[in-house]
Amino acid sequence: MLLGYRRHVVRFTAGLWLCIVTCSAVFAGTTGKIAGRVTDSENGDAVIGAAVMVEGTSLGAAADINGDYFILNIPPGQVTIRVTAIGYGPRTIQGVQVISDQTSTVNFALSVEAITTSEVIVTAEKRLIETDRTFATSTVSSSDIQALPVTSLGQVIEIQAGVVDGHFRGGRSNEVMYLVDGISVTDAYDNSQGTQVDNKVVQELQVISGTFNADYGQAMSGVVNIITKEGAKDYHGSVTTEFGDYVSTHDDTWMNIDDVTPAAVQDYSGTLYGPVPYLDNVSFYGSMRYLNDDGWLYGQRRWDVRWETVNETTTIENLPRGDESYAAMNYNMEGWGNLKLTWEATPKVKLNYSTFYSGRTYKDYSHDWKYVPDGTLRRYKDGRTNFLKINHALTGAMFYEAALTNTFTEYQHYLYEDPYDARYLPLEWQDANPAYTLNAAGTDLAHFRRWTNTNQLTGNLSYQMSKLHLAKFGLDLKQNELF
Repeated sequence: MLLGYRRHVVRFTAGLWLCIVTCSAVFAGTTGKIAGRVTDSENGDAVIGAAVMVEGTSLGAAADINGDYFILNIPPGQVTIRVTAIGYGPRTIQGVQVISDQTSTVNFALSVEAITTSEVIVTAEKRLIETDRTFATSTVSSSDIQALPVTSLGQVIEIQAGVVDGHFRGGRSNEVMYLVDGISVTDAYDNSQGTQVDNKVVQELQVISGTFNADYGQAMSGVVNIITKEGAKDYHGSVTTEFGDYVSTHDDTWMNIDDVTPAAVQDYSGTLYGPVPYLDNVSFYGSMRYLNDDGWLYGQRRWDVRWETVNETTTIENLPRGDESYAAMNYNMEGWGNLKLTWEATPKVKLNYSTFYSGRTYKDYSHDWKYVPDGTLRRYKDGRTNFLKINHALTGAMFYEAALTNTFTEYQHYLYEDPYDARYLPLEWQDANPAYTLNAAGTDLAHFRRWTNTNQLTGNLSYQMSKLHLAKFGLDLKQNELF
């Protein structure tokens, strides 16, 4: 019967996809723009033809007749900008913050070379007012995430203005769009985040909580745009471990909280990135992480759910007693993996292949099963995302991005994997539980599994029409298969 249901759903979604082509601009930006003006420090005249370069890259531009310039397609993060012009001393500004889908303004005032003894180096300051931003957003850089006392990306999102328990400005939690490198990883089943991302691989996190642009279609309450890190020209890596436990003096409220075990929370992570050996202009970024958290909510085995018989004379008084040991009831075990390959085929063409994996085994605390903690169900969620992406700068004022993506998400909950497992107790056991009390017998009989498989083709074209006007065109095609 389950197999027949699966075939029915596949035919329906595939047919719907063939009949309806969904066109919407949901390819969120993964790069930013720098613009400004180059002038003479003495008289304020434009320095025509001044060369403005982003150090460490091939990105740059020349100032026009008015001294204005712009540089598109810059990856987010802090960069250094250097300007040179004939007859003028060079000038460098460090720490310029580039934000996805926004413009950073950097102006230069050059001094004539005759009175300049050395290159002038300036440290950029963040603007208090971002005049080009038309929507409410919070941007968190990788350095900011490292400085925060958080263990997951979800906790970073939760502390942003307008977000409470996954709800953006009072909206529903299923009205949020989740993007990784500008590509949707939203589960079509319930609009949750399909594949989770470890916070250590994030280059920039954008949390948009209202009045977002047309780039972000199919989102009602908010958008979470995650930009991941890329490889480097040199090898780098790190290995970190963390251990801990939850502590409270209120042991009358929190059962077993006074049993402090340093290994109750275990967190292991490692990253490695750099150039790929024997392949020119190819770099990689890889990371893995494992988290095992026993949680802070415990149950106690006061009764034994594995008693073999029950009849009409069975009551709570004659149920078999357990061993009185404690069991974690909101534990969480998670694993993340990520590999990103970047090939700069030419100064204007860059290809990315990324694969992400996240797996989670956990329990949601159920107060009904506090004294029979082995009778409540376990939950499992896995997500996998693979995509191939190209970024091609056609001219200094125009570039396009295109990506082909597959995302698979699976969720299950059950006590035992086999629904016919003999350890499941029949419904008669529930009659042994007195009304309006916590359970003392039985097992949770719920058994559920579902998955979503999404294939997606996305693309956009950006064109700087003038100093003040940037036009963007986008296309998104999706095929969803649900079971």
